[in-house]
Formats: sequence, structure tokens, C-alpha cells
Amino acid sequence: MVRRRIAEENDIPLEIKECTYEGPCRGTCPRCEWELRQLEAALADRLRLGKVATVAGLALGLSLS
Repeated sequence: MVRRRIAEENDIPLEIKECTYEGPCRGTCPRCEWELRQLEAALADRLRLGKVATVAGLALGLSLS
């Protein structure tokens, strides 16, 4: 959910599929880690292009809800 919101707020097309990890996934399974790396790379690209990247406020807001 957090990755999806960060991607949406930064206009990053990120395909996020439902995690199929067997057992409790805390967002650290191989699939979730791959999505995180993709999102990090897209955010880094935005910053290199001089665009603003919104992350901190979203993560804080989601953790409080």
C-alpha cells in the first residue's frame, strides 16, 4: 500500500501485483523487494531530472492512520 501511494503521488507507473509469498510477508519477500527497487530507481530518476519526489509526508501519514 505504501509503495502504491508513493508511486501515485509521484506519477510513477509502477505495476504492483498482489504478493503471493506463502506465509506472513512483511514487504521483504523477493517480489516486494523487486517492487521497492523499481520505485527507488524511478524516484532517483525524478530527482536527477530536477523534479520533486514526495515520500516522507506520505509514509508518515500512512503510518499514523
